[in-house]
Amino acid sequence: MQNFQAMKNSGRIVSVNVGQARSVSHNGAEVTTGIFKTPVSAPVMALLQGLKGDVQVDRRYHGGTFKAVYAYPQEHFEWWQEQLGLSAMEPGFFGENLSIRGLLESQVHIGDILQVGDAHLKVTQPRTPCSKLAMRSGKPQIIKTMLDSGRSGFYLQVVKEGLLRSGDTIALLERGTSGFTIAGLQDLVWRDADNIEGAQRALEIEHLAGEWRKPLQKRLREHGLPS
Repeated sequence: MQNFQAMKNSGRIVSVNVGQARSVSHNGAEVTTGIFKTPVSAPVMALLQGLKGDVQVDRRYHGGTFKAVYAYPQEHFEWWQEQLGLSAMEPGFFGENLSIRGLLESQVHIGDILQVGDAHLKVTQPRTPCSKLAMRSGKPQIIKTMLDSGRSGFYLQVVKEGLLRSGDTIALLERGTSGFTIAGLQDLVWRDADNIEGAQRALEIEHLAGEWRKPLQKRLREHGLPS
């Protein structure tokens, strides 16, 4: 784990990506999705509900206050190219709003507040991959591979609106008090099934998303403990 001082100025935006709703054929059906994101050269305003000009189609699972911005580390791209047999991978491939460098899932904590460009963004949760990612990539195995590898990227809440630009630095303003990195929460939920004490600690995180809270609550109930 990097200490606070080492992370003061530790990342940058490679590209800011936005997308509009698009209808595509998938498994014999027409699917409308906003996962196709492409880089933009002009500054983009980060608003409380997401980036200006970006569309999130299915608000049950995407977008909203606690998933306003999705960031993905570009360090993972080469690994993914090998895993998926791709010759190239462009920013926005994962449907991310921010393609970034310098901050990995093992380094950012739930609750960290980052200064990104002119905005302040709060780290909220890992990404749980869905069928839209498999459709976007054309690789059905990508969902399981993302879960197994922990290369999920992470969601951000906009706590102070502001402009974001390609090349902007990402600096840690405030360390979250959760005690869990993005990678640590994924390990706890998906791989450390017998960790009861960890589940209890994670459930104390303020605003822990339901999709992460429910399996931990189920774990406690199965051990006869209050959840």
